[in-house]
Amino acid sequence: MTIYGDFHTHTVFSHGKGTMEENVEAAIDRGLSAVAITDHGLSHFAYGISKRELQAYLSEVDRLRDCYADRIRVLSGVEANIIGPDGEIDVPDWLDKRLDVVLMGFHRAARNANWAKWFQFIIANGKAMTESGKRRQQDRNTRAFVRAIENHRVDAITHPQYIARLHMEEVARACVKTGTLVEINNKHGDITSEELRCALSAGADFLISSDAHHPSAVGVVDRALARAEAAGIPPERVFNSTTYQGGKRLPVQ
Repeated sequence: MTIYGDFHTHTVFSHGKGTMEENVEAAIDRGLSAVAITDHGLSHFAYGISKRELQAYLSEVDRLRDCYADRIRVLSGVEANIIGPDGEIDVPDWLDKRLDVVLMGFHRAARNANWAKWFQFIIANGKAMTESGKRRQQDRNTRAFVRAIENHRVDAITHPQYIARLHMEEVARACVKTGTLVEINNKHGDITSEELRCALSAGADFLISSDAHHPSAVGVVDRALARAEAAGIPPERVFNSTTYQGGKRLPVQ
């Protein structure tokens, strides 16, 4: 499988250690033809893009898109946080319209202005001790992800099964209906081969990503590729493979 683009990378605007331009240069060095800058959404209190820096963030992506137009496609994006059991995410509509890529995942460092939702959905997630408690969390997480996918633009769900456990088949069916990709993340390997096969059988397409937090990791997807191969996922079902045959598209395509 040959991957042509990395659509999940972070920079100093959130949790990354390099600049946007360093990520772009790294992608070029890896032989990629596309790279997305997808820093953490606004509610991530430790590393989210700050509102005061948001315009600078968007402007820098625009600058790099123009500067490198003859060498690589540079996409603007964000890794949104799911922040409540109702499927609320932290990307307002006006920002959505400015972005090429909207990813979404669960992060415990995200926050919700509603303290009950913040504690019950974010802080408490993954901490259930009993089997019945774990099942209730999984049911609640699944409903939240399905609602987020159905009610918001979500191009891909990131590192599924990381902290927030999901019923993968149900989430995958929602992804199929909305054209949302299931990410196979190079950094986080929480999703099992069986769960990937379950998503594949449900009809989902996939995104293989580095989740790079340093320029040296941009385009590095060896572990993600190995997981895809172990699960029997064909390149034709992977959005950023050169032989993808599904119907998913991004605004810049």
